Amino acid sequence: MLQSLQLDTARVVALAVDNGQPWLAADLACLNAGTPCVPLPNFFTPTQMQWAVDNAGVDTLLTDQPELPVWRAIGFKTTALHAGELWRLTRQCDAVVLPAGTAKITFTSGSTGNPKGVCLSRTAQEAVATSVAAVMSKLGIKRHLCALPLSVLLENVAGAYAAWFAGAECITPSLADIGWKGSSQWDARAFLRCVQEQQIHSAIILPQMLKALLPLAGEYDLQSLKLLAVGGARVSPDLLQASKKLGLPVYEGYGLSECSSVVCFNQPDAEKSGTAGKPLAHVSARINAEGELEVAGASFEGYLGQPRQAADRWLPTGDLASIDSDGFVTINGRKKNLIISSFGRNISPEWVESELLAQKGILQAAVFGEARPALSAVLVAPGLSDASLQHAVNIANKKLPDYAQVKYWVRATDPFGSHNGLATSNGRNKRDAIEEAYYKAIDNLYDDEEETT
Repeated sequence: MLQSLQLDTARVVALAVDNGQPWLAADLACLNAGTPCVPLPNFFTPTQMQWAVDNAGVDTLLTDQPELPVWRAIGFKTTALHAGELWRLTRQCDAVVLPAGTAKITFTSGSTGNPKGVCLSRTAQEAVATSVAAVMSKLGIKRHLCALPLSVLLENVAGAYAAWFAGAECITPSLADIGWKGSSQWDARAFLRCVQEQQIHSAIILPQMLKALLPLAGEYDLQSLKLLAVGGARVSPDLLQASKKLGLPVYEGYGLSECSSVVCFNQPDAEKSGTAGKPLAHVSARINAEGELEVAGASFEGYLGQPRQAADRWLPTGDLASIDSDGFVTINGRKKNLIISSFGRNISPEWVESELLAQKGILQAAVFGEARPALSAVLVAPGLSDASLQHAVNIANKKLPDYAQVKYWVRATDPFGSHNGLATSNGRNKRDAIEEAYYKAIDNLYDDEEETT
């Protein structure tokens, strides 16, 4: 079907298509043609779209919405070429030198500024897919639901590719049908209905999605589920425990774009609560002298404009971690996020946030306190009164040592999401952006304390 789009004549192809079989077909066509592919997330702003296509040297766009004004604004023109739901748009641009072997360029939603282009080879993507497929086959998974946007690498590689390698069917409803409303709202009931009606065996979800669906899970028949993989951000142990009590096969994993998504994963026959699981079959892992996790296997070819050196086998992940005697990896937080209080205590904000997020009604949390005597938090909890929210914070604090307890908090005026630049597509906080947005409110809390002390 896609032969009429003449992808072998394209230099670099961007893909902006809703979840569905056309997205999968276009992605596979690019892979088979040896043409680098750039999936464009639907939550990117026009400025980010422009940045991505310019930096990757994209000359061709495949889309199911050729009439969108953004395409003309960033230089694309509709051609006469189309196949089924997909149209080919082209533009004139300078070629960009890509690292050798680049098959896909995924743009990560970093903590600041423009997204960074990560160049991945076909071999690296297939290594991850093969390892995940082995897990799926062992569990007898035959129907995988693509619950995340396919433009997100986690779903693209560990979902769709792994399902193909495992001989499983990929169920790909549109993003609206699976519960996504825009880029930052999600209807858990739509997802649960799909799992029940389609007799889904597996899906990949984010921690916030898991928290949203748990109160509703008892209303649906979810017995077909064999695996709900949770990734993208740290998952509270209490949230995982609550899932197990409901009989949901929820397992936490860990990964990063530079390693083609999944690195570690808990499994039914190899699980340890509070950890990210053991490294997948193709991965080697170690902890360096600074306590940072380093991995080898399925590493990226480099960032756009910054190719990796061939000798760089071990990739520093930027995550502080530990590996126990059984090989399970525990992620303690981002190295660059480490908070050092004015009392000299080292605190990982992800640790504190996981306890806050374990409380009913707290949907998102971002913790701060660098060079401060106590921690503060920006909280998203629209269903809780101020008194109820304080009670939830108090409960979370009881599970933390005194130096890691949250003394101050402010409410977020809007959920953290890609729509306002406060979270990545995988739900990770963009801390610098959140701190900048709420700096005055947080600073006032400390000022008030100093005035009354």
